[in-house]
Amino acid sequence: MAADNALGDERAFTPAVLSALREAEGSARASGRPAPFGEEIAISLLHHGRDEGQFAALFEQAGINPVGLAADLVPLIKTRSLAEADLIASYLRFGQAVSLLPPADACLVLSALLASSHLGDLARDLIFSRLSVGTTLSLPTPVADLDDASHPPFGRLLRVENAPVLAGRHELAERVRSRFDAGLNTLLHGYAGVGKSAIARHAAATSSRLVVELRIPALRELDLSEAVAQLSVLEQWLLRHKGGLLLLDGDDTPLPWLQLSEEVPIILTLLSASSEWPLNGSREFARLTVSELDTAEARHALAAWASEPGRPALAPEALDEAVALATTYLREPGMMPGAAIRLIEQAHSETIDGSQISAVALEQAVARVTGLPLALVCEHERLRLNSIDQRLAKHIIGQDEAISAVSRATWRRAFSVEADARPAGVFLFNGPTGVGKTELARALAIELFGSEDALVRFDMGEYQHDHEIAKLIGAPPGYKGHDAGGQLIQALQKSPRMVLLLDEIEKAHQAIYDFLLGAFDYGVITGTRGQKASLREAIVIMTSNLGSSTVHDNRATIGFGGRDQDAASSQNLARGNKAVRDHFRAEFRNRIDEIVQFRHLDRDDLDAVLQLRLDRFIASLSGMRVSFSLGPRLRTQMVDEAVASKMGARELVQRTFRTQVEDVFTEALRTGMYRPSAHYEIELDVAGAASCIRREVGNA
Repeated sequence: MAADNALGDERAFTPAVLSALREAEGSARASGRPAPFGEEIAISLLHHGRDEGQFAALFEQAGINPVGLAADLVPLIKTRSLAEADLIASYLRFGQAVSLLPPADACLVLSALLASSHLGDLARDLIFSRLSVGTTLSLPTPVADLDDASHPPFGRLLRVENAPVLAGRHELAERVRSRFDAGLNTLLHGYAGVGKSAIARHAAATSSRLVVELRIPALRELDLSEAVAQLSVLEQWLLRHKGGLLLLDGDDTPLPWLQLSEEVPIILTLLSASSEWPLNGSREFARLTVSELDTAEARHALAAWASEPGRPALAPEALDEAVALATTYLREPGMMPGAAIRLIEQAHSETIDGSQISAVALEQAVARVTGLPLALVCEHERLRLNSIDQRLAKHIIGQDEAISAVSRATWRRAFSVEADARPAGVFLFNGPTGVGKTELARALAIELFGSEDALVRFDMGEYQHDHEIAKLIGAPPGYKGHDAGGQLIQALQKSPRMVLLLDEIEKAHQAIYDFLLGAFDYGVITGTRGQKASLREAIVIMTSNLGSSTVHDNRATIGFGGRDQDAASSQNLARGNKAVRDHFRAEFRNRIDEIVQFRHLDRDDLDAVLQLRLDRFIASLSGMRVSFSLGPRLRTQMVDEAVASKMGARELVQRTFRTQVEDVFTEALRTGMYRPSAHYEIELDVAGAASCIRREVGNA
């Protein structure tokens, strides 16, 4: 779009609007772009008179409907978590009313919204999203108005409201400001992140002079002739208004074309620790070193930074945690408090709905930035994982070797610094039914992911044909269900942190094994529509009964005590391992972190399993204000039946407990036996049937 017909002749603009357009163009050129984005012009217009006619023309050229824009802003305002509730309510009423206004008036409403220091960034982002990619609005060629003290021809004019909040640096900032007011030059040098820019901005913004801010990296991106021309005009403006210049982020590379009258004082910051930067001419600088803050000072500075409007919301413990984490894991020489600020900003970019940044969010951000395992960064996570074996043992009886194997694999992956795209763990649980394979998977879901809901089970007996893989990853193109996607893809996309239980894997078709090979290698599953789901945060557990049939055949002759039991256990584990080797190809077995053989449960184990189930049942009665026990004869009979059964603990805790305990107690309640504070016992009666006995507390 030609410059001379972008928005009409320059004479058609009011002085305020023309100043706004020049400011936007200067901002664009400082960023190395030939013309400003439409949103830059919109913000400049808001700062210079808010001429609704020109404002509407601007939106019209950019293809933005101001009524729709303001209406779209309303739901975004609702999601903001800001303390000024009354102020937000006012903005919300403005936004909701805008749909009833003509476009010109809607522009005025947008002005009020955009001008807010709390909502400005939100509204600007929304405006920018409405512009086509790469949209620019060309402007009339600017003519410098050297007499306008409020609008420099180039760069950003600092005002007192731009002064950052300082902590522990006021003496140094005051020294810089005093020198600047006296027309003297100051160079601030030191390592990145120590606060040079904050000190310089504070000194400049509180100075009695007009100060223009320029960033040296942006100047380097300009064409040489353009940079010289812009600086020449700026120099005239600064001399006329006795202004000064703030140059930020310099380095040791000279800028031979950066020549300004020595009557223009300069505050300069250098990115490096060096104090040498060969400037042209005889200009002299007082070189001041900005040192790193100690821990207490860094926390104070961070608190001051966090108190500024628009900063991320922090949980009470987050300030101390940010300083501690940044000092330990992110610190290079002289990086505080900058390292802590960048850590908070990184955590903020990963939060949802502007929620408070917690210590846990900061720890997760450190883990992502450094590549270190979360368990090494987070003390709570380390302690939680360290005790995983003890906590699993509270759920699982008689499978110490299995718990140990799973715990070792969990620690190996959690504390490894080696990058690995594979799933968080891949296990094969092999053994007879009813020995705790599924229960251990459920316990892992609870202890690692916080809920039994994190266990997602697939019965692999339903995948005995090659075409049934479509149920996992979606049907091929042209087949029914192609648009729906597979069940496994959907589950992982909904919640990638899970325990994925592939039950009775030995029943699955070979095509399923081939599919799992790639998933175990790369940690990613691709559906038939090209959609991807990550397995990298999931633990995959496959269960099987391979080799377990002979185990049952030998139980009666081998027995369950002493060396006979040990010999039987060794033989059974050997049979299980051989059955796994015979059934699965080596390339499949080699992708499994641990092949865990589960042993048969003996009488003591089954009695302990019964006690676990009884404890859960008693806990469920807490609201009834009663006590409960199981008679010794009934308990012995229930364990005997479980020993004789081929179903192990599953038969005991499901069918037997339900019929002998839950049903009997329910019948007692149904027939009016309930009394608060009473004790109930279920025991065998003279006929050998389970019956419920109620005893009042204190009675024999």
